[in-house]
Amino acid sequence: MEISLLNNNSKKIFFINFFVIIFPLTLVSGPFIPDLIISISSILFLVFHNKHFLNSLKKNLFIKLFFSFFLYLVISSFFSEMISVSLKSSTTYLRFIIFVCIISYLFEYYPKTKYYFCIGLLFTFLILCIDANFQYLTGKNFFGFEPQISPLRISGMFKEELILGSFLSRLFPILIGFSFLFFNKTKYFLFYVIIFTLIVSFTILITAERTAIILHLISLILLLFFIDLKKIYKLILVLSLISLTIISILSNLHIKKRVITEALKNSDSGKYIFSKVHHAHYLTAVNIFLEQPIFGSGVKTFRYLCDDDKYKKDRFKTQFPYWYLSCSTHPHNI
Repeated sequence: MEISLLNNNSKKIFFINFFVIIFPLTLVSGPFIPDLIISISSILFLVFHNKHFLNSLKKNLFIKLFFSFFLYLVISSFFSEMISVSLKSSTTYLRFIIFVCIISYLFEYYPKTKYYFCIGLLFTFLILCIDANFQYLTGKNFFGFEPQISPLRISGMFKEELILGSFLSRLFPILIGFSFLFFNKTKYFLFYVIIFTLIVSFTILITAERTAIILHLISLILLLFFIDLKKIYKLILVLSLISLTIISILSNLHIKKRVITEALKNSDSGKYIFSKVHHAHYLTAVNIFLEQPIFGSGVKTFRYLCDDDKYKKDRFKTQFPYWYLSCSTHPHNI
C-alpha cells in the first residue's frame, strides 16, 4: 500500500524527502548547498531511522561494499604521511553512504519520491538547456553571465566553471531511465523523448566539452539497446548518431576548434595524454601510487605530495621537462 508523503507517520522524514527531491536543482549552485543537504539529511536519518541504516549494512550488498570502501579509506589514512588531512576527508565520506541509504529507504517506502525526483531532475535539465541556448544565441544567459569567448564555450548557470556538458551527460541516463519508468505509457512518449534528447544533445555540443560529448554519444548508443527494434535498425541509428556528431562538430568553427584543433595542439599530435598538464598529472599520480600501492598516500593528499621532486620523474628515472605542471589540483575529468 502506497504511503502518502504527508501523512502523520511521515512527519519526521518530510524534510529529508524534500531535500532529496530538490537535490538535482541544488547541484547547479555549487558544492556547498548539496553537501549541506547531504549532511543534514544524514544526521536526521541517523536520529530517526538508524535501525534502517543498520539493516541496510547487514542485508544490502551494495551498501556493504560501499561501507567496506569507507573502512579502507579510514585505515589507509593512518598509513598516510598526512594523517589529519586524510582522516578529515575519509571519515566524513560516511555521509555519502548514509545518503544512499536515505534514497533507498525513500524509494522503497515512499514510492512517490521517485516520481517527484524525476520531475525535479527534468525541471533542472530544462532550465539549464534553455538558459544555455539563450546564452549561445545572445551572448549572455538569464543572469547576465557571459560565456568563454576563445574558443566559444557555453557554461550557462555554472558561470566560469566549464562543467555544464559534464553535468548533463552524466545525469541524462538517470533521467531517461526514470522517464521510461513513469511516462512510457504516455501518448507520444517516444516523440517527447526524441525532442528532449535532441535539445540536450545540442546543448552538450555547444559546451564544447570533449569528454561530455563522448560520454553522451556512448549513452545514446547504449540506450538503443533497450529499445525494441530490429538489429539492422539499431545499426543504422548508431551509425547515424556517430555521423551526425562528427558533422555537427566539423560544421561549427567554435566546436571544431575546441574539440579537434585544440585537442591535437595540446596533446602535441598525440605525444601527450590530452595535454602536458594532464600528462604530468598522470605521471605524478602514478609515481605516488607506486610508492604505496596498497593503502595509497591518503585521501586529498595529492596537492601536498605532488611538489616532491621524487615524484617528478618518468619511468627512466629522469625528470620530465614539464614537471612544473604536475601539481594542478583542479584537473577536469582526471
